[in-house]
Amino acid sequence: MKRNDWKNVQFIFGPVRYRRTLMVDQESQNHYLLDDWLGIRNYQRHNPLVEVKEAELASKCTYRGADELLK
Repeated sequence: MKRNDWKNVQFIFGPVRYRRTLMVDQESQNHYLLDDWLGIRNYQRHNPLVEVKEAELASKCTYRGADELLK
């Protein structure tokens, strides 16, 4: 165990904040086991379903309008 960090991910139902633990394996590679298990990529801030909905909204209206709808 190396350290604990917080991560925020935006889902359709709202943001989720969780604490994750950075682990070091035998080859000295760093891993967040929970992120690996959930399939969350590095620097990912949105759930893939949110990204699809954003693209659908942006194709039907302006980006500003899509942003207002998502808020």
